[in-house]
Formats: sequence, C-alpha cells, structure tokens
Amino acid sequence: MGFDELELEDIEDVLASHTEELVNEDLQQLTEHSPVEDEDEKEPQRTLTTKRMAEAFNMIQQSLAKV
Repeated sequence: MGFDELELEDIEDVLASHTEELVNEDLQQLTEHSPVEDEDEKEPQRTLTTKRMAEAFNMIQQSLAKV
C-alpha cells in the first residue's frame, strides 16, 4: 500500500488504536513479531581450553616467582 492509497479513515483508525489498552493477545503478537537478534549474528562462544588454562597458570607461576 502506497501513500496514494491511504484514506483519512485509515489514518484515524491507526491514531485511535494507540489510545486503546493492549490485551494479552495483542502483547503476545507483539512479542512474537518483535525483531529478535539473528542467531547468525551472535558472537561465537568463547571456551577455555586446557591449553589456555595451562598458559594462564604458567604466567601466574612466573609472576609469583618474581615476587
């Protein structure tokens, strides 16, 4: 629907609907259709490998040895 096809009655209906209180069904529809983060855009989950843990412990030991 383009702007040329809009009727004054349609605009008034939309404006009037904003003063009405939402019911549970309306809220459910809004949450179902709300933009949600795409799963493709999620950051990859970081994992702590035994190799990284060993490196960290080694760095801690080296730091403690200097004290």
